[in-house]
Amino acid sequence: MKKLNKELIADIVAQGASGVKKAFEIFVGQGVEVIVPEAKQMDTTEVLKSIANGVKAENSLVAYSQGMESPEGIVMLVIERETALRLVDLLSGEPVGTAGLLENYEVSAILETLNVVSNAFLTAIADGIGEKMIFGVPKIVTAEKISQLDNFHCSDCDNLVFEMKFKIGDYELPAKFYTLFTEELSNFLD
Repeated sequence: MKKLNKELIADIVAQGASGVKKAFEIFVGQGVEVIVPEAKQMDTTEVLKSIANGVKAENSLVAYSQGMESPEGIVMLVIERETALRLVDLLSGEPVGTAGLLENYEVSAILETLNVVSNAFLTAIADGIGEKMIFGVPKIVTAEKISQLDNFHCSDCDNLVFEMKFKIGDYELPAKFYTLFTEELSNFLD
């Protein structure tokens, strides 16, 4: 993936956020706002150190999906555990506070959230750069792998980092979405 200019990144944000908004509104049956206050390209090694140092595995959920074709790499959704539980309740129409544990159903809802976010933003990126992008089934990253990310080094990697908030009703739910285009990382997490 080539270096993207600010205008193209702004277009990706607008198209991606719109796609997420439409999908979430179908799930929750009410208005949803997707706010992306920051989107930028960064050095991948710096991004991975930030993820490893900033994510406390027991307090966050990290979902990822691998690229199936060129460009190879991964997408990751990082969301704090309490935020994930609130999101699960809102997406399933339950009162906030109902989900207390991240069990199969709740984890599935977060993996589906990654699907929605990645489909919307990867479609926007693909449209912007003129490449086809296909990503596989989402999975959860283990705490052990997260702790090893700060030791991972990548030779020639491209990425985008999106800070976002999903506003559903009275709730703002922050998350980070990463696109990391490198085959080495894809193999490392698998």
